[in-house]
Amino acid sequence: MNAEEELKNYKQETLKRARITALVFGALAIICLVSLVYAFIQNASAVKAEKIAMVNVDICKEQLAAKEMELEVALQKLERALIDTNIAKAMAEDCAKSSNKKK
Repeated sequence: MNAEEELKNYKQETLKRARITALVFGALAIICLVSLVYAFIQNASAVKAEKIAMVNVDICKEQLAAKEMELEVALQKLERALIDTNIAKAMAEDCAKSSNKKK
């Protein structure tokens, strides 16, 4: 009888350990599945953010091109103003020389 009880206790103890092991592995599996779902959600969010960033890059490139054109126009106006200033200065100097010669 004693051997039968020990065998019965051993089987119950083994069954208990097996159940605990199954619960631990089940909990780990659930954690893995939750992590997997979270990873897919984060991936989708990252893809969406990447698309938005690419659109913003395109917008910035367009704005940069427009600003470069504005800068080129402003530079041309500045160069023209410098030429006009030099012409006016030369004309003023010629007038001053003409007035000095007449006196």
